[in-house]
Formats: sequence, C-alpha cells, structure tokens
Amino acid sequence: MHLALPMFYRSFVMFLSVLLAFRLLGKRTMAELTPLDKVAAITYGTVAGSVSLTRSVPLDAGVLVVASFAVLSWIVGQFSVRMPSARPWLLGHPRVIVKDGHVLTRELGKAGMAREDLDMRLRELKVNRYRDVKMAQLEIDGKLGIIESSSSSSQSHHSRQEQTQEPPADGS
Repeated sequence: MHLALPMFYRSFVMFLSVLLAFRLLGKRTMAELTPLDKVAAITYGTVAGSVSLTRSVPLDAGVLVVASFAVLSWIVGQFSVRMPSARPWLLGHPRVIVKDGHVLTRELGKAGMAREDLDMRLRELKVNRYRDVKMAQLEIDGKLGIIESSSSSSQSHHSRQEQTQEPPADGS
C-alpha cells in the first residue's frame, strides 16, 4: 500500500502531461494521425508508463520528455506546413495503387501492402471488382480513398472499418 499512492500520483501527473500535450497539439483520433503523430503517441505512452511504474525515472524528467516531444512534434508540424516540399519527407505522401481498374503492383509493394490487404479494404468500401475503380489512393494516414469508374458510380469513398463485403472478383 505504501507504493500505491506515489504510483497513483506519478501516473496522474503523466496522464495529465500527455493529455495536455495532445490537447495543445490539436490532435484528432488515432485513425487520423500521421505516422509522425503515431511515433509521438507511442513515445508519450512509453515515457508515461516508465515514469508511472519506475521510481528510477524522476517525475519531472518524464514531464520534461513529454513536453519536449510535444514541442518537437509542433515544430515538425509547423515546418511541414511552411515548407510543403519537406512534407512528403516528414509525413509521407499519398500513393495511387489502382488506376483505371488495374492494380499498380509496384506502388502497392512500395506502400508495403499485400494484394489481400487491398482486397479487404475494397470490400470495406463495397467495391466488388478492380475494374469498378477509376483510382484508389492510399492516404498518408493509412486510409484508402477511391473514385469509382463512371460505369459503376461517380462516388468517392474513404475506407471505413465497419463495412464488409465479398472480395474483388478474380482481380479484374
């Protein structure tokens, strides 16, 4: 019991530090975070957990690390806005992986995505065949945006986790 109160206090302070960092940075849901944001979030969690559970890491040092990462994330975010040419290097860039009904295998590989993953994401968007896709683009936040060909629909979609359907038929 003698360790519970200090551990609770340290956890509370670290939780507030991480919450404040995210609130100040104006972050959205995890699904909308860029890879850079996700690295910062993992770091915040690691530091908060270490400080909360280990007395060998001083509380003020943990708060300082969280604050430092928040400042660094803000600087990189500002840099990417003010220097658009640096944005792809810092945050990545969207990648077209289907064009005019054809899977761009090389681009799919560069995105680190298997064809089965693409099929799954298309099913989530209720797209049955590759030929129904005018363009599919993997966004920097990992979502799949598609524009259906005019023969199937003129709608644009973004991937949604809750939808499912059969895979694209025979890759056509």
